[in-house]
Amino acid sequence: MNAATQVRTNRVVVVDDDARIRDLLRRYLTQEGFEVLLAEDAKALNRVLTRETIDLIVLDLMLPGEDGLQEHAGKALVGRDHPARRVRDRA
Repeated sequence: MNAATQVRTNRVVVVDDDARIRDLLRRYLTQEGFEVLLAEDAKALNRVLTRETIDLIVLDLMLPGEDGLQEHAGKALVGRDHPARRVRDRA
């Protein structure tokens, strides 16, 4: 298979301060065929976004000291098209 016919795996970044949730989502999404990158906070997400092409962001909206929704709308994402999924860990 040459580079022109090679299919790129969809790349997902999981942003959550809880390492257990990041690992759970990483394992599940990897089993489903995604390439998974992890970020523990908004700063780590910004680092990922500056060097990687991302297809989907799974974002914890309750990051400590940060508002995940506010960060998603922040200047790091301006001009980029990143689909995002909200994940709630509380009822």
